[in-house]
Amino acid sequence: MSIIVQNTSVKSEILQSDEGVIFHFSDPAYARAHQVLIDPDERLVGVVLHEGIHHVKDIPQSVNLFRILSLKQANMRSNLPNGEILSLFVPILQSKFS
Repeated sequence: MSIIVQNTSVKSEILQSDEGVIFHFSDPAYARAHQVLIDPDERLVGVVLHEGIHHVKDIPQSVNLFRILSLKQANMRSNLPNGEILSLFVPILQSKFS
């Protein structure tokens, strides 16, 4: 059983590129998540981090949901305090949040 955390303080952006989808977080901890979960019916994005599911974003209508769902992995990015960019790839899975 997972813990679902509604975290409204997570600042993130969804960026689409030719290579796939990028989730850019203001907090590097979220860029270190183990998986990205997409609830296609509700257009929600969650990440698995510290054994819990953290709701981080609603997918805007301007973002192609079907393209994201067709991808196997997402690029998780964040700016580090030393000026470098953390960039990791994690699997994308479909999941119901409720």
